[in-house]
Amino acid sequence: MWTCVTAAATFLLGAAKAKTGAALANPVLRSEGRVTLVDGIRAVGVTLGFVSNSGLGWSWADPAAGYVWPITAPGKVMRP
Repeated sequence: MWTCVTAAATFLLGAAKAKTGAALANPVLRSEGRVTLVDGIRAVGVTLGFVSNSGLGWSWADPAAGYVWPITAPGKVMRP
């Protein structure tokens, strides 16, 4: 439950940071918004893995959710 709330809040915060950064022409804040959105994607991956494993009994889903990290890692460091 907590990860679901975290994911929703992270998406809202990331969008607000990116929008504010664009309005202020602040590249650091725009980049921080992108990083925060990637964190939201990661939170969704953790939630899906946990729910699939515990709720549906898919024992492979939780370890598979671990692949969200290397897939989203370039989004943390790449510049537009």
